Amino acid sequence: MDKCVVGGVELQNPLLNAAGTMGFGPSYADYIDLNLLGGLTTRTMTCRPRGGAPRPRLWETRAGALNRVGLQNPGYEKFVSTFYKGLAGLRVPVIASITGTEEEIGLMTRALCALERVKAIEVNLYCEPEEYYDMGREAYLERCRRQVAAAVAAGDRPVWAKLLPMAGDVVETAAVVRAAGGRCVVCANSYWAMALDSAGKSRLGSPTGGLTGPAIKPISLFLVQQVSQRVDIDVVGCGGVVTADDVREYLAAGAKAVAVGTANFTEPETIRQLIESL
Repeated sequence: MDKCVVGGVELQNPLLNAAGTMGFGPSYADYIDLNLLGGLTTRTMTCRPRGGAPRPRLWETRAGALNRVGLQNPGYEKFVSTFYKGLAGLRVPVIASITGTEEEIGLMTRALCALERVKAIEVNLYCEPEEYYDMGREAYLERCRRQVAAAVAAGDRPVWAKLLPMAGDVVETAAVVRAAGGRCVVCANSYWAMALDSAGKSRLGSPTGGLTGPAIKPISLFLVQQVSQRVDIDVVGCGGVVTADDVREYLAAGAKAVAVGTANFTEPETIRQLIESL
């Protein structure tokens, strides 16, 4: 597969991992040569360490998985001081995924842009459903604008944004990202969902989670097409990618690259197999 430029970053090929599905990378090195990836996206980092959501965090569905990890991570400083050392020898570009307030995003962006292998900053625009409905659509879009603008102002690397598909209209959110200086959107994150037992109790340790896997691919494919046709911004398709045909569909819908998520859990060699098939 040929090199391509997506969101201001030259990728070795158009296949990446979705944020959070390969940790910070080295933990998957026993299963796959990370240098085969078009680019490596880190776990989403926050300014301070986060313990994550209560357990259980995962429930398998008929065509995917429902999860609520709660952005568990050791904080960006631990990544800079420790985990980055496992990436320094890679040939592939690293996309550092972050989230937080605009002040926190500015702080993290400045530190991460000092790392040679980090070629882009991905701002994860995720929020919980309760939080979104409390703040409302306009306030959410304004928060997205401030988050992206903070990353653009603080660093010298291209800024990407990971869209939340059920928070308003992703086309509108993508337009906000573009206006704030973003170069690329990842479309899309998981979909708010739930699973209940016969007594009406959540099967997760939290009331809701995020649905991923093959079940969401037709919806995400539609969103990719809409964003790519209506907003002048590069798009990375993400959601339910398992086969080479899935990759081809996303590229046909207008994506410049494709991110593999849940399939990395079920078969860690999925991206290698996709590259060989394509």
